[in-house]
Amino acid sequence: MIIKSVRLRNIRSYEDSGLIRFDKGTILFEGDIGSGKTTILMAIEFALFGNSERGFYEKLLRKGAMWGDVEIVFVHNDEIYTVYRKIIRNKRGGISNDETYVITPEGKRHLSPLEIKSFILGIMGVDVGNKFRRTLPVINYAIYTPQETMKEILSGKEEERLEVIRKIFHLDEYKIARDNASIILSGIKGESRAIDAKKEELERVNIEIEELQEMIDAKKEKLKDIQARMSEMKKNIDILKKSVDEMEHRRKSHEELKRQIERYKSELKSRSEEMEHIMNEMAQEQELKKKLRALDDAVAEYNRTANELEKLRVQMDTYEELSKEESRLKVEINTIEDMIKERDKLLAKIREIDETIKSHRKILEKKISLENELNELEEKLKVLREIKARNTQKLEDASTEIEKYKSLGAVCPTCQRPLDETHKRKLIHEAERKIEKLREAIKNINGKISRYESSIKQLKDEILRIHEIEKKVSSIEGEKETLEKRIKDIKTKIEAMDKLKTELESITQKLKELGDIKEKYRALEERKKSLEAKRDEYRKLQLLLKEIEKKRSRLETLKKKQENLRKKLKDAERKLTQVSYDEEEHRKLVEKYRALYGEYRNMEGQYRSVEEELSENMKELDRKNSLKNELEKSIEKGKRLEEIGNWLGDKFIPALEDIEKMRLLQINEEFRALFEKWFYELLGESDYEATVDENFTPIVRYDKYDMPISSLSGGERTSVALAYRLSLNTMVKRALGLKTNILILDEPTDGFSKDQLYKLKDIFEQMETDQIIIVSHEKELMNIADAVYHVEKSNGKSVVKILR
Repeated sequence: MIIKSVRLRNIRSYEDSGLIRFDKGTILFEGDIGSGKTTILMAIEFALFGNSERGFYEKLLRKGAMWGDVEIVFVHNDEIYTVYRKIIRNKRGGISNDETYVITPEGKRHLSPLEIKSFILGIMGVDVGNKFRRTLPVINYAIYTPQETMKEILSGKEEERLEVIRKIFHLDEYKIARDNASIILSGIKGESRAIDAKKEELERVNIEIEELQEMIDAKKEKLKDIQARMSEMKKNIDILKKSVDEMEHRRKSHEELKRQIERYKSELKSRSEEMEHIMNEMAQEQELKKKLRALDDAVAEYNRTANELEKLRVQMDTYEELSKEESRLKVEINTIEDMIKERDKLLAKIREIDETIKSHRKILEKKISLENELNELEEKLKVLREIKARNTQKLEDASTEIEKYKSLGAVCPTCQRPLDETHKRKLIHEAERKIEKLREAIKNINGKISRYESSIKQLKDEILRIHEIEKKVSSIEGEKETLEKRIKDIKTKIEAMDKLKTELESITQKLKELGDIKEKYRALEERKKSLEAKRDEYRKLQLLLKEIEKKRSRLETLKKKQENLRKKLKDAERKLTQVSYDEEEHRKLVEKYRALYGEYRNMEGQYRSVEEELSENMKELDRKNSLKNELEKSIEKGKRLEEIGNWLGDKFIPALEDIEKMRLLQINEEFRALFEKWFYELLGESDYEATVDENFTPIVRYDKYDMPISSLSGGERTSVALAYRLSLNTMVKRALGLKTNILILDEPTDGFSKDQLYKLKDIFEQMETDQIIIVSHEKELMNIADAVYHVEKSNGKSVVKILR
């Protein structure tokens, strides 16, 4: 993995860092303390791995900002990846993750913060499915651990430092395995103590199984006896059931025939009553016919009156249409007469408009001349401003010349030779006269410009006033056009008025001629209304006679149905006498059947009760047998567990302790060799020697005497910490098989001499690390870096500048 670029926005002291580009080699970020160098390393760590430390986001987000983000681009196996993380401040003031994604060669993937961490660890070769949360702090030792953190590890308690080393190289897993084995061994011993109790329980269960088996056999015999008795009883019940069913069938037939006889009698009675009612109505037929003949003349007169009204209807429609047309013509003629009065008023209005337009025409004619005059003045003003600009530039040049002449070592502008005092005063005097003339000229120009601007303003105001008059004239001309159109419409109407009057006279004459028809029509309508009651009575009598005819036909139909019902009644009465049914016999037979069936059901209950008891006994037997099998298996398992417990206590746990000691010794030897090498590289030939003991505690000797770390100088303590840091870097990469060629160092050279600073270049080359990112305030490191960035802070904002 090689980082290609980083960008920070609203992160701590950065508003926008811009794109900070990286390449292979050693990269140095230098600047004063507190300038914002370490923030870049924090942002890189946050982008790649996130951070769940309490209060971290509050430290990361710039004060007052509502959001911040980090974008990092890196190359892995010649393919480019981009990681983006954004944090936001919510309404309650808390800070949380917002948008997070990764751009891979396959495209953009929106991942959660935890998924991004898993993705990066996977690229680096870490098995993310195997507790990568424990792995991440270890990876930090291989990539980025602040120098102060390393010093804390070195100066801390021996057992704490050893615990860190054990976790880095997963040696704590041996202790976990031993603890787990001890827990298992303790459980095995407890299980062994329970085996004796299980043997006693097994004997008791065997006795209970024998007793249950005897109970089950007895109940099976009882069930056979009950089943035989129920079979015999079932035969008798079936015989009785057949007799009961036959008796029930005869009862139903008997009841159905009785119901039929009652229904037939009821229908015969209903038919007789209906026939009697029809015959009474038919007796009134002659009286109705007599009344009908008495109304014949009145109905005939009604029909004649209706026919005459129908003939007069056409003439009445014509009369009504003529009346409507007469009213319409009168209204239209009155409207035209009103229009004649309106026309006179409109003509007077047009004359007023013509006078107004004529009065404004002279003013409008001045507009063109005023616009030409305005254009000329604006052109002159433009020329004056250009002259003023040139003179102003000349004035500035003359002032500059005076300053040059006044300065020491001034030269002649013509011959370029040094000026003496006389020549210098002469040139200054000429320049001052030139400045005076230019100022006078500029003053005169300013006066002319002021006058031109005043005249231009007056002309524009006058043109604007004329423009308003133009709009007014245009509006008046539009009004005049509307009035003329209205007068033309009125003229057309007046020309048609004579024709309308002639038409009105013709219609009035026709209405006089039709006046008698209207009176005649009204008299016929009144006569028709007076005859309508007799006409309605006549129709009602006709309907009654028609109904009587229908009932005569109905009477014949009823006579036939009545005869048919009498036959059905006689047949049903004959069948009833043939059905043999005794209600008392039926009751006794049913009681006998119910008694026998009740006894059978009781026996069924006894059978089910015994069967349920047998089922419970069988289940209990199964449970006892199952318990017996479990106890036997537990006893057998206890024997095997005892053998396993002996193996764990005597062989496995001691073997883990030996393996752990050997592994720790191997790591200690490798680490010691690396630590001694890097310490020697940093200090070179000196009276100091450094190594680590079996607990990874650094030991520094001076003249064969052990020196406390706290007694060393700042540079010497830094050398110890950096050597320890580089050794851990190498060891962690080997232990985890990390696929990364990047190392980040934060202030790794505090207190170093210049010679030590220069030695770092050789050390970095030996490490064979493709990319080393250093944050330091030591400017001497610029000599060993391939790329140098300067970080500075101004007004609370950090800025990164590339120096090379």
